[in-house]
Amino acid sequence: MNLKMDLTKLSKKELIAMVKMNSKIINEVPIGFCITDENGFFEKVNAHYCKIYGYSEQELLGEHFTMVATEENKESLTKLHADFIEQGFEMRGEWKVKKKNGKQIFITATAARIKGIDGSYKKVTYVMEITDQKKHEEKLEYLSFYDGLTGLYNRRYFKNELKRLQSSRQTPIAIIIGDLDGLKSINDNYGHQKGDKFIIAAADILQSTARTEDVAARIGGDEFAIILEKTTKKEAQKICQRIRKKIEQFNQQDNLLAPLSISLGFAVMETSSQDLNEVFKLADQKMYFNKGRK
Repeated sequence: MNLKMDLTKLSKKELIAMVKMNSKIINEVPIGFCITDENGFFEKVNAHYCKIYGYSEQELLGEHFTMVATEENKESLTKLHADFIEQGFEMRGEWKVKKKNGKQIFITATAARIKGIDGSYKKVTYVMEITDQKKHEEKLEYLSFYDGLTGLYNRRYFKNELKRLQSSRQTPIAIIIGDLDGLKSINDNYGHQKGDKFIIAAADILQSTARTEDVAARIGGDEFAIILEKTTKKEAQKICQRIRKKIEQFNQQDNLLAPLSISLGFAVMETSSQDLNEVFKLADQKMYFNKGRK
């Protein structure tokens, strides 16, 4: 069956009907569609393209396509458009763009180069908004590295950092281990929601004490760890003292169910020949030793 159509055999009325039908399909399809000239100015947009960006057709036609680009993307997208018109390569990708109201969204776009009746090249672009999808991906990425309750890094990220830093020459590297005291009693007597508040409080104290470059993580139900690069034993000891001081200040609050208490232990990797996992185990042992003395 030959599906090719000889347009020269169609009457003017039939051609007009075909053009109208194609225009209707383009305008009603739930995918953003636009045509820009060789200089990047809009020549045609469909209804869904307007819906994505919040502009009317009249507001877009004749304007440069970078009006929907974010400030940080305008220069790179302008160059990409010029290269595309000149070379005609297949173009597809994901970009952050902005709506008329200034809200930034994510889109995926596929473009093809065509030659117009006047012989100049034009860009035909198909656009779909993927903001919800990107948010979901970002949430999954966040959950893969962060603890959902405290916002600290999780055990997986902590272990990855230990592996990364094992071959690091940026010694000394200190590890502080902290374990909440009496959490089981709080959970048993007051419920896990109250216990979670103590976990969050401990996390906030550790996070606020750690430096920006440090890795503070929740590595167990009531156990925390901090990796501190370029940190000596003396410096690690001072950080532990600051943690204890902040706990004392926290416990000065009225109406606490119980005082917050954390057992701490630390160890330091002083040369790259040491095993960082063994340093972690030593810090953990020191923490349990200090817990046993309470």
